[in-house]
Amino acid sequence: GVFGFPAHTKILCAACVLGRGVVGGGGGMLQAQTELYQYDCGQAHVPVFEAGRSASPDGRTRFVPNPSGGLRSGPGAAVDLPHPAQVSLSRFNGRGDRVVTFAGGIVRVWPASGPATAIELASVPNLAPIRLDISDDGDTVMAVTAGNPKAVVWSVKSRAILFQLPNRIDCGPQIFRDESVDGNVNDAVLSPDGTMVVAGVESSGELIAFEAATGRRLGQGVAFRGFLFGLTLTADSRGAIPLGSDLTSREFELPGIKPLGPVLRQPDWPKRFLAVSRSGRQLATMTRSDPRLRIWDLKTGDVLTSISPGFPVDPPGWFNSDATAIQFQSNGAYRRLRLPVYAGARDAVPLAVRVLTGRYLDETGGIADIPQDEYRNDPAAYRDAWLKWRGAP
Repeated sequence: GVFGFPAHTKILCAACVLGRGVVGGGGGMLQAQTELYQYDCGQAHVPVFEAGRSASPDGRTRFVPNPSGGLRSGPGAAVDLPHPAQVSLSRFNGRGDRVVTFAGGIVRVWPASGPATAIELASVPNLAPIRLDISDDGDTVMAVTAGNPKAVVWSVKSRAILFQLPNRIDCGPQIFRDESVDGNVNDAVLSPDGTMVVAGVESSGELIAFEAATGRRLGQGVAFRGFLFGLTLTADSRGAIPLGSDLTSREFELPGIKPLGPVLRQPDWPKRFLAVSRSGRQLATMTRSDPRLRIWDLKTGDVLTSISPGFPVDPPGWFNSDATAIQFQSNGAYRRLRLPVYAGARDAVPLAVRVLTGRYLDETGGIADIPQDEYRNDPAAYRDAWLKWRGAP
């Protein structure tokens, strides 16, 4: 079995229909082997490691803090990037040609190769960011903070502040939490193209899109319920994906915050682990009660696989460029998990996934178990789908 799924009777019936053994072992869950991550992620905005370290998307250039600021290493000789204090945060842009750092109260942007010449951005009193975002082209930078303001956005070309997102904003009516946090911005993300800032507000369950250059509101809408456990944007800056404590996640169109895909219902309380593939097709999530990493098809709602990495998994997590593997943090180290991949006809995917997982997207947008009789009622459709999927005659 390449995909893991519960070894229920309905799956055994499917195996008989297909005429081959497809039931996975390991208690209904595929146990995979992982390997140490080799700094070749191939995806924009990652990896970002602990203690201010980061690497370029192709992994060839890295930044490591030191007492004089930090060291940039890569093709050619290593270069010191001098700061007034040790760097506490850093991140490369999606093209891999710039790296943004924070030290001594100042955000700086450096070239990823060549001379160590910094662009110092306008300072903000008492700035203490918890995360840095930088657009793919390296022209827009955002610092996310734990206090007020919640985020500061700069233009790298002008070095000026474009706008500051306050910690508390006007939003929809309070639905969740208590009055003391009404309107609080719980997370904010800069879009990869640098045009938008998307903020999540738990009290109203809304996502709100702002124009990065002006702070003007572009759209808002209710997109999750309860706590916001994760918020990520697709690489093309057209979709936002929140993960709420109501155990659901879903893609929403930007900037209007309109639903795009089906509701993905997590089986249990989620971890703060949310990763979307570069193509915008696959989503990775985890729950707190079991070790499985679930890979979803954002467009159909199918659970593509449920797989155990074999190690404790903590954020951050990210797909490689072609979504054949996912990387994650585990006990201070970073590891790669190879994902099961099939190449086959796209129209055969939904039926093949039903066979492999025993689940489907129901009429409410949720994930439901397939009745046992479904395989028996139309065995030819499932057999044909499986053969197309495997590329058999």
